[in-house]
Amino acid sequence: MTEGELEQEDIDEYFQNENHEMTEYPDVIDEKQLKQLDARIRPYLFCERWFPFAEYAGSLYLMLDYAPAEKGTAGQVICYVHDPDFIYYIASNLTEALQLTQKAP
Repeated sequence: MTEGELEQEDIDEYFQNENHEMTEYPDVIDEKQLKQLDARIRPYLFCERWFPFAEYAGSLYLMLDYAPAEKGTAGQVICYVHDPDFIYYIASNLTEALQLTQKAP
């Protein structure tokens, strides 16, 4: 493990400790960003029902979302990006996410 890298249990605790909506962090997420949030994702910055399974460069985390918005699907893949902080929709499930990697140039 390199300096500054988090262990999996630290990552889990960071994201899954409590539910926190994006509106609780107006200095991080503004109204314009909130309007850009995919309708399949609840407007959380942290959620107890997000399960991180991959990390890249200490600032990008892929997670399974088991608390989707009404238009979403339980188990969908989302991505937390740090600086600027935001949550992106990736795929409806892990299989679809892996298939996307095969289509990449």
